[in-house]
Amino acid sequence: IKEQNVFGNINEIEKVINQTIHYKTKKGETVFDDYTASTSFKATSKLLEVDGKPVLDGNGDPLFEWYDEEGTLLGVDKGDGSGVDWNKSKVRKKLSPVKSKEKEHYEYDIETVEGIDVKPSDKDYETTVIYTPDNYKIYFDPNEGEGNMPPQEMEWDDLKELNSNEFKRSGYEFTGWNTEKDGSGKSFKNMEEVINFLTETGAEITLYAQWKRILPPNPHYVPPTAVK
Repeated sequence: IKEQNVFGNINEIEKVINQTIHYKTKKGETVFDDYTASTSFKATSKLLEVDGKPVLDGNGDPLFEWYDEEGTLLGVDKGDGSGVDWNKSKVRKKLSPVKSKEKEHYEYDIETVEGIDVKPSDKDYETTVIYTPDNYKIYFDPNEGEGNMPPQEMEWDDLKELNSNEFKRSGYEFTGWNTEKDGSGKSFKNMEEVINFLTETGAEITLYAQWKRILPPNPHYVPPTAVK
């Protein structure tokens, strides 16, 4: 809340109430710059007189009465507005509603921040719109291997390593993953970092283990004799 004198020290003062909207991810990262909606209340002074003569304080300065926009007396002071008691005001105003901003691949928890009824004695308001990224799952298929691996949960804009391979296949070594069982799709290394793998929330994809046969040693192999 800020209080400001807009027409010198005896005519009018203004009190501003703000509502600040923060746009954050659930991790607290800023999505958009803050937006602030404001409304103001005014108080006007009137020289305090008795029998047509100004009333003076102990220092000889004239005293003024301060009234809100509906004519309610808010206080008496020497004219700088310091004696205004905004709690006495009956004026109520509405802060304009603010529509949440859309961000691709994110959902937000508040579509419209409703207009708030405020009074001049209120403090500033703060509202946070939380943005949740799209999520998707990666399934792992042993592709003729053995073992179990749970699906990996992923979120948009979150860089992660693929889960380390836990499958085994007798007589074969693991060489990586592929989006196709026969290895004709997109390949990934074991524990490769990936981000924004799928573009729709709730989407799923399967990565297939890729194998290379381990050739057994040849029992008839004779290493060449070193030439002297």
